[in-house]
Amino acid sequence: MKAVILIANALVWAAAMLIGAQYFEGQPIGETWFLWMIVGWTVANGLLVSFFVRKPRRNG
Repeated sequence: MKAVILIANALVWAAAMLIGAQYFEGQPIGETWFLWMIVGWTVANGLLVSFFVRKPRRNG
């Protein structure tokens, strides 16, 4: 299930990147849109991975 969530996250971000790049094509924000979306995906993916990999603490 964790893999499905990570793949779905990647697909949503990829779709947002492509749609945004197409929508802002030829506008000044179009160049930075794609880069900010990459930053957003990196942060979101890193948070998801760290949440899924987190192991419970052992007392003792």
